[in-house]
Amino acid sequence: MKISLEINRNTLQSPKIRLILCLLAFVVAATCLYGNRADEMARESMTPVTAVFSECRYRSSDSAINSNDIYLDFDDHDRLYLYQKCATDELTQRLIELEPGAKAEMLVEPYGRYITELEIDGEMWMSFETMQRTMVGQDTVFKWVSIVLFIVGGVLALSLLPELIRLLRRWQE
Repeated sequence: MKISLEINRNTLQSPKIRLILCLLAFVVAATCLYGNRADEMARESMTPVTAVFSECRYRSSDSAINSNDIYLDFDDHDRLYLYQKCATDELTQRLIELEPGAKAEMLVEPYGRYITELEIDGEMWMSFETMQRTMVGQDTVFKWVSIVLFIVGGVLALSLLPELIRLLRRWQE
């Protein structure tokens, strides 16, 4: 069985295809907006955590979507994560080379286990403000993508109105 997805003028004439694309555009746009809310983060809402560093694990993916995951393990705390957007090459290298036993003082998101500020043995490695600026800058791209997708979804929804009106008229007869 061969499945192909081809979007052209002929396929867009189908109301079903337009409805599916409309819903897909709205769902992706809403997901982009929901997942990017760094400007709403407040230092006061973060949980302070002090732990003894054990190991940094780094996993790099060379797929079409560049995904680098950084996990920090501790002797006396659960695993915590660094935002990929905030993990500079320098910070990543320093964490990989960090010896076990270092004292880590952090601010952590209460709901996601992501580190928003990192201080190692009294030295600031990643400040909350720097993290937030980086995240907000990256989020701006997602917000524009969301706006474009909402517009595309709206245009597709408006293009369905004549078809909906025809269906309602036939249904009333």
